[in-house]
Amino acid sequence: MDPTFVQISSRQFMVLVIFYTMGSAIVLMPGVISHGADQDAWIAALIGMIAGIVPIWIYLSLGGRFPGLTIVEYNELLLGKWLGKTVSLLFLAFYLLFSAILLREIGDFVSTQTLTETPIMVIHAMFMIMIVTAARLGIETLGRAGEVMFPFVMVLLLIFFGFLLPEIKVQNIQPIMATEAKPIIESAILFVVDPFLELSVFLMIFPYVKTKKWKKSFIWGALIGSVVLTSMILFSILVLGAYITVIQLYPSYALARYIRFGGFIQRIEEVVSGIWYISMFFKLTLTFCASTLLIKQTFQLRESKFLVFPLAVVIVPLAQIVSPNRSYSLDFAEESWTLFTATFALVIPVVLLLLASWRKVRLRRKASH
Repeated sequence: MDPTFVQISSRQFMVLVIFYTMGSAIVLMPGVISHGADQDAWIAALIGMIAGIVPIWIYLSLGGRFPGLTIVEYNELLLGKWLGKTVSLLFLAFYLLFSAILLREIGDFVSTQTLTETPIMVIHAMFMIMIVTAARLGIETLGRAGEVMFPFVMVLLLIFFGFLLPEIKVQNIQPIMATEAKPIIESAILFVVDPFLELSVFLMIFPYVKTKKWKKSFIWGALIGSVVLTSMILFSILVLGAYITVIQLYPSYALARYIRFGGFIQRIEEVVSGIWYISMFFKLTLTFCASTLLIKQTFQLRESKFLVFPLAVVIVPLAQIVSPNRSYSLDFAEESWTLFTATFALVIPVVLLLLASWRKVRLRRKASH
């Protein structure tokens, strides 16, 4: 077994799923989803959570049908050697592009909110050094790190939401259901894309969970992460109002500036940015590790550790190319990326699941004759 992908416990797996689900969405999603749904954005998020059951069921079904195998391996089983490898290489392009987008989001945030005088390429390179280090240490180390950080992140989130309670204005979400159905549904679709469809990356990680409880851990991780996101959306609307939430690039970060407690606790936005850095670190590292494992299995290499540096060299400049500015990123996320993600994270997995079901039926018929 590749030493980079030593198995992790079900608890560690659940924590990684939570961080992956929160990811970039914890800062960006309130503004994105409120753009169409206005004060009913929290309703769109709830609809998205319900709809997210579908992709989660698909991923769990695939993982259950092919225990111990990644999507690369059952691509070749179901599609044949060459077509399977072709589809796997397309997934590689998807993962690399996704990694570049995540790195670009990190660069945009840091360069506009904290290190405003630092060139974005330097920020990308510095963050990528951490990703490369974590990827070389392996997923077991990443799982242990997540297990250590998780309680601190959850406590900080609870304190954050608690401090916001006095700032709530219920009138900000009124009238409820004033928005037309179409914008709410469109916003709900965005909530399904990020985070639920992006969880398809775990089709590369499932075989590396030690116990048989991996399905339960995956469900709980996705549920807890999406509840945190929905809560952040609801608090953004209740405190900031729909209009300010929409016009803010990073509503959750702006939300922290409203906290005033006892005259001495204020402007704790760095708490939010700290939570975001941690969740983005785990999300990007897992996507990056999935890319290295995909190359290793597609080309049947002995290990994936030596691929880490070459891929990092590709992703850093790709992050510059993929999005020239923040406005372009938002348009791309709402239009092209939704279709792109749906193709790789929904359409192809559904086709594979149907093929797996059909082949099982066909094999049973042959066995009965």
